[in-house]
Amino acid sequence: MVQTLNAAIETLIPYTSKTIAREVEADPDFLNLSIGEPDYGPPSFAWPAIGAALTEPAVTAALKKYEKSRGAIELRTAIAQYYQRHYELRYDPESEIMVTHGGAGALTVSILATTREGDDILIPDPSYMLYEGLVRILGRRPVRVERDAAEGWRYNLDAFKARISDRTKVLIFNSPENPTGYVCTEEELRALVSFTADHGLWLIHDEVYDQTVYGVKHQPASACVPDAGHVILVNSFSKKFAVPGLRIGWLAGAQRALSAAGKVHDYAFLAVNKTSEMIGQLLISHPEADSWFAKMRTELVSRMDAGQSLLQRVPGVRFVRRPQGGLFLFPNVSEMATYLSDARSVNSKSAGDFVSAFLRDKLKIAAVPGSVYGPGCKDHIRIVFCVDPKLIVRACERMQNGIGELATPKVYARALMS
Repeated sequence: MVQTLNAAIETLIPYTSKTIAREVEADPDFLNLSIGEPDYGPPSFAWPAIGAALTEPAVTAALKKYEKSRGAIELRTAIAQYYQRHYELRYDPESEIMVTHGGAGALTVSILATTREGDDILIPDPSYMLYEGLVRILGRRPVRVERDAAEGWRYNLDAFKARISDRTKVLIFNSPENPTGYVCTEEELRALVSFTADHGLWLIHDEVYDQTVYGVKHQPASACVPDAGHVILVNSFSKKFAVPGLRIGWLAGAQRALSAAGKVHDYAFLAVNKTSEMIGQLLISHPEADSWFAKMRTELVSRMDAGQSLLQRVPGVRFVRRPQGGLFLFPNVSEMATYLSDARSVNSKSAGDFVSAFLRDKLKIAAVPGSVYGPGCKDHIRIVFCVDPKLIVRACERMQNGIGELATPKVYARALMS
């Protein structure tokens, strides 16, 4: 008899950005703009302290013991101080902060702690591609809620209300957002907090890009109202300090939620890596950390604006809006798809897939098709700008030359016919 596998996993598409990045990394001619691995970290200010901490006795002691279920109290205290310093939020490090295996681990334990198998979880469209797959793997049902690109991706509560059922238990959202760069306004955050409270839902705010905001203010959802006990914050070190290999994240929320999440963590993961925790504590509590955040924001704005300006010179590229946060450009390429082939061979429902495949196969540029972030993103591709700026310049030049040659005759022909 043939053994069966988990059907939810068998039907799940591969994790697209990682898959694309790993497929092309062996070819030096490829320009890899597919995965958010910042090139500017870890911050140099931390190396003396990290080197001093990673002595043989300290590492040996860390390797010989399991960490506490909720993580080292020293790190939890440093995280609590981070929230007070940046957002005037007070969390009890003993009961309201929990250390996890990255932001993905934080999402996993928070979903398991707040829902049962078969429950519905509201997920915006677009949103970070991990959400829907993770929800399906855990036996919950993702319910997509559309947001309109023409309205700048803003949140429409009427659309969320229309998708609520008796099975709805959680709303997950990401702000600053991967892939769109959208940052919720304080008014939107208040509305989301009130909406979920009124309907008895948990609100999980994934804010891993909280230090990469440009010209706007980020606020955790729990900072917008006096009583937000149903709000759970998800955060991590990966993008904040450009250390995705550290795999340290955290949850911040009410004691009731964190107590349940701690039980999940015990049974699913036992503990996190003590040595990684030690490095994380040194990073987040270092006196130069906040000035480093400010410096990197300035650098990222320069990269973002330069990348967007260069991409706008490529035939068929247009932007819904300038990104307000995150590490990604998310242009609409539906017009580009029509330049690259005739209407019969371009599937208008997946222009982003068509263009990303063309860039990969013909120009050796790796980008992510927008469709993996939700059906509403079918006409977009995602391009990272947290890489070496020279890489972005080369990619844009390649696109201008390669696509321009194909686009120019069609543009000229249309001009004659108009």
